[in-house]
Amino acid sequence: MCAYCRNPVSLTSAQNAHVEHIAPKSKYLKFIFEPKNLCVICADCSAIKQNQEVLDSPDTIKRKTRRYPRSSSAFRIVHPHFDKWDDHILKVHGFFVDRTPKGHFTIGACVLNRKLRQFGWAPSLTDNAGAVKAMHDLVEGATIQDRAVALALLLKALSP
Repeated sequence: MCAYCRNPVSLTSAQNAHVEHIAPKSKYLKFIFEPKNLCVICADCSAIKQNQEVLDSPDTIKRKTRRYPRSSSAFRIVHPHFDKWDDHILKVHGFFVDRTPKGHFTIGACVLNRKLRQFGWAPSLTDNAGAVKAMHDLVEGATIQDRAVALALLLKALSP
């Protein structure tokens, strides 16, 4: 399973199972063989995140350091070894919703909602008036409490 989008990686073809350097090797060469800096991701996340590294954006690590950080707080991205993915990102019918600033950063850095950009919302979501209102309220929520209420309503609207 991809550390960022949670989609399957290939078990037989290396073309869809890439070794990822969480803190980019282009910026942090000294961490190239650090085990905590490595994880497996899908080809799509690899290509997208890699392209952003070339542009020096986004920086996945918050500060310059001599040693590889030992805690989640040093990273802007959801770190596969230090963070629980579900604490930061919610995946609903293949679409990603951030639960924290770190989740928001990861969704943006890896363009996890790339399916939405390419194909738009699924009719089953856009035909559900309650879900559409909850999605709007989630995006437009001024406070964390507003967003939490909207998220709960969205989950309720999408439940079978």
